[in-house]
This record gives sequence, C-alpha cells and structure tokens, in this order.
Amino acid sequence: MAKLKDQALETKGEVKGRVKGGSKVFGFVAGAAQLALAAYAGSDLVKRPESQINGPKALWAGALAINWVGPTAYLLLGRKETFDQVKGFVDGLQKRA
Repeated sequence: MAKLKDQALETKGEVKGRVKGGSKVFGFVAGAAQLALAAYAGSDLVKRPESQINGPKALWAGALAINWVGPTAYLLLGRKETFDQVKGFVDGLQKRA
C-alpha cells in the first residue's frame, strides 16, 4: 500500500525526502563556492603576517568555519588594508548623505 502511495506522489513530484535534480545542482554549486571561499580566506590568513590582521589569527581561523559569514567577514574586516578600504568607502557614503 505504501509503495502505491509513493508511486502516486512520485508522479506529482511530491515524494518526501527526495531532492529534485535542480536543487541538487544548486546545493552542490553553493557548497563548492562556500568551500572555495573558505579555502581562499584560510590560505590568505596563513600567509599574511599577524601585523596585517585585525585581531588574533586564532580567532579568525575559528571564524572561517562559520559557513559564508566567517570567510566573508575575514576578507572584509580581518585584513587591515581591506578594512581601511571598506571604512573609507563607508565614510565617503556618509559624507554624501
């Protein structure tokens, strides 16, 4: 009986627990992009001297494990040169307002 119900739902595309092809591809691409971003940020963190980083390296290394947020925060706020560029951009926007 359950098999017939699954077959009926499958024809409607409503079987629970199954992911459609497009969703699988999107999940794979998003996951790959997240890993690439974390790898790039991690590589930058390892190569960059501590004097060029805002805060301790260990803190940023832990933050890199937080999906998209950690690597993005490090790349925008953790590196002193990038932080200065972002701060200058924000200050420029505030002057225009």
